[in-house]
Amino acid sequence: MSEENSLEFLDWIKTILLALILAFFIKIFLLDATKVEGNSMLNTLHSGDMLFVDKLSKHFKGFDVGDIVIIEAPDQESTLYIKRIVGLPGDTVSISNGNVYINGEIYSEHYINTDETLTTNNNSEWTLNEGEYFVMGDNRLPNASNDSRNFGPISENSIVGHAFLRFYPLYDIGFVDKENR
Repeated sequence: MSEENSLEFLDWIKTILLALILAFFIKIFLLDATKVEGNSMLNTLHSGDMLFVDKLSKHFKGFDVGDIVIIEAPDQESTLYIKRIVGLPGDTVSISNGNVYINGEIYSEHYINTDETLTTNNNSEWTLNEGEYFVMGDNRLPNASNDSRNFGPISENSIVGHAFLRFYPLYDIGFVDKENR
């Protein structure tokens, strides 16, 4: 191999390594993709949907009610859940007569797939501490979503990022639903 070919080969290796390092940095710290598995977010998201997840903005702007987030499952190691933020730090979230209340006011949710939200255990009211969020799936049919109604509020540290864009299936590309107070 001539010296010129060796230098060209080394340039290719450096370029490939730089691209791999850049891709690794983007995936770990900035942006990731995830696949929806299960029906806990029906009718907003469907099993098989592919989403982009913003991992960076959580460090600057935090989260708001209505954000769809990827969380580390508090009840299953090495598992991620996709849920919607319903309650923020300092809020009192309660469920009564099929309605969700935030700080005593009915929270209107146009995206859920049923008229009622039921509790799945004996607890029907949660007061969130600093750094805690209340999350639920959009599918409120009985036993359809394992969420804060079961495992309680989640820590801000368990939120991986904000799911913001569906890129598959191609016929349904677009920003995912966001509900604000």
